[in-house]
Amino acid sequence: QLSESEGESADEAHKSENSGDQSATGKKYIPPRLAPMHYDGDQTDADRNKQILDRAKKRALSSSVIRELREQYSDAPEEIQERHIFGSIRQSQEEQHRLHYEESMMVRLGVSKKERSARKRGMMGMSAQLRSITQFGDIGALTGQDNSDLEALSPWMYQVIFGKSTVETSFHLEYTVYLPIVALAFIQKIIRTAWRLLETGYYSPRRRNGDG
Repeated sequence: QLSESEGESADEAHKSENSGDQSATGKKYIPPRLAPMHYDGDQTDADRNKQILDRAKKRALSSSVIRELREQYSDAPEEIQERHIFGSIRQSQEEQHRLHYEESMMVRLGVSKKERSARKRGMMGMSAQLRSITQFGDIGALTGQDNSDLEALSPWMYQVIFGKSTVETSFHLEYTVYLPIVALAFIQKIIRTAWRLLETGYYSPRRRNGDG
């Protein structure tokens, strides 16, 4: 009986210690989650640089400059993509009808809030198209200049690593490598953007400024 009582007291003491530990911590132990990581320990620096260069070449081949040059000099038929053409034609017809009515009747029609917001969205789309004229993408990998990762560095880090500023490097790349390639594409983008604006009706020589 004495041994049984001693065993029960030991069990109670052990339970009380466990309950005390749980109350002290208040939380159960949760092991950290292990995220899967790509193992590249067997790769050398040359292999890693080759992969970076291959990715840069793929990005350069899919840029807008190379795509437009390929469409221009390719023998394949040109593919014309019309996006939201129904809404653009309808809006253009409404604007032309409104302008013709105002000029013939010599009156100024009121503009609702919905029409003002639609015009504002149209102007925002036009400004986005104009901003995209100077976006030529990264084509340095095709000319032997892989500066995709270097552009992500801050000017201070670039100067510390390479000993020269990013202004000098960008000036050299833009005016000695990129200029002969992008000059023609720049002119083509301006012409195409102006033609699209004329087709959608966002610009009209007879259109008056202001909503009145």
